[in-house]
Amino acid sequence: PTRRSSELPTATIAVTDVSNLTVDANTSNKPLTALSFAMTGGNGNVTVTDAGSLAISNSANVGTGTTTVTVNGNGSVLTFGSGVALASTGAASFATTGTGTVITDTAASLISIAGPVALSGGAISVSSNATSSFGQLTLTSTGSVALTEGPTVNIGGITLTGASGSLGLTSVTGSITQGAGAITVPAGYTAAFSAPAGNIALSLVTGNAFDSTVPITLTAGAAGLTTVINNGGILLGNVQVPLGTFTISTLASGGSISQAVGTSLFEYGTATLTTQGGTITLANAGNNFGGIAVDSTNAAAAPAGANVSIRETGANHYNVVRTGSAGNFTAVDDSASIIQDSGLGTGIIVGGATSLSAATGSITLANPLNNFGGGGIKLVTASTIVGNASITDSNALTVIANGTSVGGNLSITNNNANGVIRDGGAASLVTVGGNLDLLAQTGGTGFVQFTGSNSTFSGVQITAGSGISNVLDNKSLVILGGTNVAGSLALTSSGDLTTNFTGTYIFGGSLTLTATGKIVMEDRINVASGLTVDALAGPTDLSILSLAANLGGHAVTNLGNTSNYFGPGP
Repeated sequence: PTRRSSELPTATIAVTDVSNLTVDANTSNKPLTALSFAMTGGNGNVTVTDAGSLAISNSANVGTGTTTVTVNGNGSVLTFGSGVALASTGAASFATTGTGTVITDTAASLISIAGPVALSGGAISVSSNATSSFGQLTLTSTGSVALTEGPTVNIGGITLTGASGSLGLTSVTGSITQGAGAITVPAGYTAAFSAPAGNIALSLVTGNAFDSTVPITLTAGAAGLTTVINNGGILLGNVQVPLGTFTISTLASGGSISQAVGTSLFEYGTATLTTQGGTITLANAGNNFGGIAVDSTNAAAAPAGANVSIRETGANHYNVVRTGSAGNFTAVDDSASIIQDSGLGTGIIVGGATSLSAATGSITLANPLNNFGGGGIKLVTASTIVGNASITDSNALTVIANGTSVGGNLSITNNNANGVIRDGGAASLVTVGGNLDLLAQTGGTGFVQFTGSNSTFSGVQITAGSGISNVLDNKSLVILGGTNVAGSLALTSSGDLTTNFTGTYIFGGSLTLTATGKIVMEDRINVASGLTVDALAGPTDLSILSLAANLGGHAVTNLGNTSNYFGPGP
C-alpha cells in the first residue's frame, strides 16, 4: 500500500515482512524522521519519498528486491544509522534533492549493501565505518564526496557537477576498481583515491573525464598496481605506490601529464607514462621512481611527440623514452645517478634536445638502441672523479652541447656506420675533469669535430672513419692509447701535447699536432700519410719514432720551434 505520513500515527515508520513497501511523505506536513524496514518476505521492493531529513537504521532486504529512498527539501540530510544490511542483489538508490543536502552515516555504523548502489545529491559523506561494504557504486554530487569501504570499492560511475569540492574514495583492505561508467570531475575539485592494501585501477578504456586542473592523489598497497586513464590532461597530486606498477595515460591529443606544486611521487616499481602528443612533466623535488618508461607519441600515433621532463632523488632509471620528432628530454637526479636498461624494446629516442643532470652522481646511457636528435646532449655530473658519463647514440650526428660539465671521464660512442661526433662549435664550453673518449666508427665516413675554444679535458681517445677529424683542448692534452682514426686528424692543445704510455695509436691519414707548449711522443704512434708538428715553445721530441716503421717513410713537417726539435730515427 501507499500511505501519506500524515495518515501515520508518528513520523517514524518501522515495518517487517512486507512484500512491497511504498511510503510517500513528500508533500505531507508530517514528514518522516526515521525509517526501519525488514523485507524478509521474498523479493519485495522498497520505495520511500520524504520531504525532510531522514535516518535509516535496522533495515534489511533480501532476494532481488530494489530499494529506493529519496529525500526532498533544501538542507535535508539522509543518514545511514546502525544496522543497514541489504542483502538483496537488486539495485539500491539513495538520493537527496535541493540545495545544501547531505548523504551521510553515523559514527561506527556498519553499512552492508550487496547490490549496486547509487548515491545522488549534494554532499556525500559516508566514511565513518572502516568495514562498510557496497556493491558497485554510482555517485552523483553537486558538492564533495567522501566514501570509505572495507573491501574493494567498485566504481560504476562518478559525476560531480559543483563549482568546487573534493572527491575521496578509500578501500581499507581491498582495491579500487572501475566498471563501465566514467569518472567526471570538473575544475575546482581535488581527487584522492586510497587503497593501502591493494590496487587502484581507474582504467576505463574510453577514458575518464578529470579536468586537467584537478590534482589526483593516489595511495596503493606495497605491491599495488595503479592505473589512471583520462581523456584530457592528468595533474598528479601526492602519489604513493611503493613496489607495484604505475601506469598513467592520456587519450586526447595534447593531453599532458604533470604534477601539482608542492607534491611528490614515490613509485618504486615501474612507472609507464603515455600521452598522445602531450607534455610529460614530473619535475618536482622529492620524486622517487623505480624504472621509468615515458612515451609522448602514444606508440607513434602522435609522431611529433612532446617534451618530457623527469626529476627524482633516487637513481633515475629509464626503461624506455620516446619524445617524438620534436620533443626534448630533460632528466634531473638530485642525489644519485641516471641509468637505463638494455635489451629489446628499450632505448632512449629523442627528436629534440637532451639535458641530463646528476649533480652528485654519474650518467650511464649506453644502450646501443639510443637515438638522440641533433638538438644536442648536455650533461652535468658530480664535480669529483665519481661523476663519470657514458653516452651511446645511433643517430647520424651526436652533438655534445655547450655547458656540459663532467667531473670524471666522459665517453661518447656513436654506433652509426657513418656517424659524426661534434661539440657545439667554436665558442662551445665542454668541461671534463678526467678523460674524453670520442668513439665514432672506423669503417665508414664518420669523423669527430670537437673544436670549442673554451673546452678542457685531460686526455682524449679518438676512433673515427675516413672523414676529417679535429679536436682542440684548452689545456695540456694527452693522446690516449686505443686511438684509431682512418682519416686525417688535427689535435690542438693550449698546453703540452703528449701520449700516455699505453695501447696502440693508429692514424690512417695525416696527423697534425699543434701545442703552445711541448710535443713529446712517449709511445710509437703509427701515421700513414704524414706527420706535421707545431710546438710554439717546445721542445718537440719524436725520437721514439722510426721514420720507416712508424711514419711510412714520410718526412716530418715541423712548423714550430726548431732549436729544441728532436726528430724520429730512420
